Amino acid sequence: MTVKWGLIGASTIARQFMINAIRAQPNSEIAAVMSSSPERATAYAREHGIALAVSTLDALLGSDIDAVY
Repeated sequence: MTVKWGLIGASTIARQFMINAIRAQPNSEIAAVMSSSPERATAYAREHGIALAVSTLDALLGSDIDAVY
């Protein structure tokens, strides 16, 4: 089973530490990123190869996410 992660916040911390750590784990993928700015979420997702960009917590949790950072 693949664990699908969602990131809350299109942040430097996630970029510097979490993205690579999650991707280094077997059966893990970053499926979504959330930012209160839709434009920031979209740009961050595009930059990091994340399939889904959302701007609300409801949208993030309503997607197929197993774990959140």
